[in-house]
Amino acid sequence: MSDTGGGPAGPGGVDARSASWAAPARVLAFGAGAAAAVALWLGSVTWGEVSPEPGVPHFWVADRDGRHLVGLDRELFVSRSAFLSRPVDLAVGEDGDLWCLLARGDGPDGPHGLLCVGTGVEVPLEGRPLGLAASGGQASVLLDGPRGVEVWRVAPHGVAHRLARVREGTCLAARGAQVLVGDSRGRVSLLGSYGVRSARPGDEIRAVAAGAGSSWWVLTAGPDARLVHLAADLSTRRVLETGLEDPSMAVVPDADSVWLVGGRERRALRIAADGHEERALGDLPMAGLVAGAATRSGGLLLLAPGAVLHIDSAGRMARGQGGFGFLVDGVLARP
Repeated sequence: MSDTGGGPAGPGGVDARSASWAAPARVLAFGAGAAAAVALWLGSVTWGEVSPEPGVPHFWVADRDGRHLVGLDRELFVSRSAFLSRPVDLAVGEDGDLWCLLARGDGPDGPHGLLCVGTGVEVPLEGRPLGLAASGGQASVLLDGPRGVEVWRVAPHGVAHRLARVREGTCLAARGAQVLVGDSRGRVSLLGSYGVRSARPGDEIRAVAAGAGSSWWVLTAGPDARLVHLAADLSTRRVLETGLEDPSMAVVPDADSVWLVGGRERRALRIAADGHEERALGDLPMAGLVAGAATRSGGLLLLAPGAVLHIDSAGRMARGQGGFGFLVDGVLARP
């Protein structure tokens, strides 16, 4: 990626001078190999159960060790599959564009690329990606690179610009032209065309996500993880003690609620913005499960290294699918 200007991060931790949507951009790469791989959808695979009538995927999952991007239908049958170089993170925008972070080496500090699946364009990344989100027709990447931690915006055909340089970061989320960055000091910074807003809702931030309307969800890390619901101006609406150790999070689309999955405790909770538990599941079938994606009806896709499980909106175990190498992420496909 090319540097589009801006100095070091200021006292607030964000270089506001580079937080501009008008920064210069250029085409970075046209990954012809990646484009060919994505275009070649396989008719069958050697693992899992293949749909007898492949249709539009309902979920996408990243099989890092199996080196596949996999589309699953509503019954979790494999409906699409493409061979990729170690997919490690997924994001899908409101427009349906699917983005995939690819590891080109064997470890987290090796080379990475960002692939827009719809166009087949892959952008090489200079540094270690810390987070990925998609919104407003672009992908947002939090990148720990040679110039420090930066937020980049990438268009489907590879045009990119640096939105901001931040002091540090652990995760990010996006809504329209806004990007929310969380860090290890418990601070969140909201970047947009107006500049930067910041707040400190808790301890180290484990995950952030866009909620319903203009709200945001923040999940803190550690044995006493807390779920924080923020308003558009980053003021705190509600703080909830989860009772879970380092849970994972999946926001229910078009609803003001969120799933939390405590893999160690084998528990899952669906919590509304007003704080009440809509669902509380205990004794999940295996330890180590993480939240993949929430469905619009309030269900949940759970990920294990070698399998996916689906919980319906009533909290019942609906179906499963196995035979994967090592699943690391899952998202809900959009029409």
